[in-house]
Amino acid sequence: MNDELKNTLIIDSDFHIRQSIRFFLERDGYIVDTAGNANEAIYKTKNNQYNVIIASYNLSDLKGIDLLDTINNNNPSSGELIFISDTPDMKEAIASIRRGAFDYLSKPFEIEKMSFLVNKAVEKQILIKEIINLKSGFWGPLKNVVAAIDARDHFLSGHSEKVRDYAVRIAYEMGLSKKETKDIELAALTHDIGMIGVPVIFIGSGLSEKDREHIRMHPVIGARILGMNPLFEPVLPLVLNHHETSDGTGYPEGRKDDYIPIGAGIIGIAEVYDAITSDRSYRKAKSRDDGRNEVLMEGRKFHPDIISAFKRIF
Repeated sequence: MNDELKNTLIIDSDFHIRQSIRFFLERDGYIVDTAGNANEAIYKTKNNQYNVIIASYNLSDLKGIDLLDTINNNNPSSGELIFISDTPDMKEAIASIRRGAFDYLSKPFEIEKMSFLVNKAVEKQILIKEIINLKSGFWGPLKNVVAAIDARDHFLSGHSEKVRDYAVRIAYEMGLSKKETKDIELAALTHDIGMIGVPVIFIGSGLSEKDREHIRMHPVIGARILGMNPLFEPVLPLVLNHHETSDGTGYPEGRKDDYIPIGAGIIGIAEVYDAITSDRSYRKAKSRDDGRNEVLMEGRKFHPDIISAFKRIF
């Protein structure tokens, strides 16, 4: 792991908690700083760059989301923030994640869980750095980044490439322009890049409400990461909306019909078809015919023109 991205800040009024977390992170090779209150932490984040910030949600001088907003306003490139709370509250946790916190832990927590989250947060920082540094003609390096994300779960290996191939076929069938098709290809390849910001061990049955909220946020996270490089500006609406559906049951905003870009709808149907026809940790793949029929049964979720093109191809 890149040692340049291992600077952490621990914010907690309890000295023993600060030192305990510090001990385990330093054991894992992290560079650790601490602060005993929000004012001290805000001063430090103004003058130092941290990749991961671990903060008590219940500081006496500034609580939770207000601390997150203040740190981000003072330093927009501040690192991933993990909250720890004495009084666990699911609404509080979900609000924090929606506002941009990396995760929310309740005390007492296992130190292995903290180590897992910090490692995932640093992985996200590494990805952001790679995306920012991409230049024109980036297809090769970008494919390597996407492949590395998919490879974190062997059930998802090759997923983004397959979604890209299906989406491009649908775009051609619909007669979209070369520019529109190229944008769809790029967005389809990067549609799940926000999953790097989802600290969920596995995706399937048995997810908690907080885990589901993390997953619902991955289009937002992906668009936010890609938006750090102007080369991706044309595809941001497609990445952001690829899980929206025409009947309003999608996420992250529950958009409907014409409020969803056609390219996002194409990526959405391609992803659903690949998910049905591929093995997952919680079920076996279905046949292509079964996958086609299942997609068509959910036809109300997609634009009629997309459904028509899908039927002609598959």
